[in-house]
Amino acid sequence: MKFVFFTFLPRHLRDKASASDTFAEGRRIAPQSERREVVMSLFVWILLGLVSGFIASHLVNHHGEGVVLDVLLGVVGAIIGGWVFHLFGHIGVTGLNLYSIAVSTVGAVVFLILYHTIRRHA
Repeated sequence: MKFVFFTFLPRHLRDKASASDTFAEGRRIAPQSERREVVMSLFVWILLGLVSGFIASHLVNHHGEGVVLDVLLGVVGAIIGGWVFHLFGHIGVTGLNLYSIAVSTVGAVVFLILYHTIRRHA
């Protein structure tokens, strides 16, 4: 049995993985025909960051952080949210859709809570 951590493998090694390979948790890797990569443009990342950062800052602070900080917060939240969702076995950000907005908003809320906790104690 091979353990393949699909997200951390370079593309040329991912393409050689067979359908019988499994993750350490026992989940099956999709065969090459079922795999798809999500490529998002910079504009989509900024738009996703703006929406999710705005929502998260209003949930945590009850007021916005400003357009630029909301965008940065949303993009960082998308990265953190994708990582957290992968830890629980779900897919991360997949494009500009409601699911991705939810993922990035959860990540942004987690980031804001950690930021405010550290900032209060410092």
